[in-house]
Amino acid sequence: MKRALLALVAVLVTACGLPPERSTVTVQGLTVTVGNPGPGPLTGDPTRKGDGVALRIRGVDLTPTGDAARWCQAVNAVRWGCVLPEIPEGSALQATFTGGTGARVENAD
Repeated sequence: MKRALLALVAVLVTACGLPPERSTVTVQGLTVTVGNPGPGPLTGDPTRKGDGVALRIRGVDLTPTGDAARWCQAVNAVRWGCVLPEIPEGSALQATFTGGTGARVENAD
């Protein structure tokens, strides 16, 4: 019985692939930080060439600066889509924005 259960688990892991990647997303002011607690690097979908870590940001009066200007594109007036490079285990990347007096990041995932 024990062997059958182990074999079933092995088949399920193989059939389902690796577990989904995990990340932490923190918003502080106009900066969104994506952290990788591990295990392993945060890569996006490794089966898709050029695919990176996807980040969605919703906010008002935002303009990406620094690295975020390369990573992020406006989806519409209040949403940004960002493709971040690989984030090594235990590391984090920041997407920083500027804007007018009413600028704010409402949420990110």
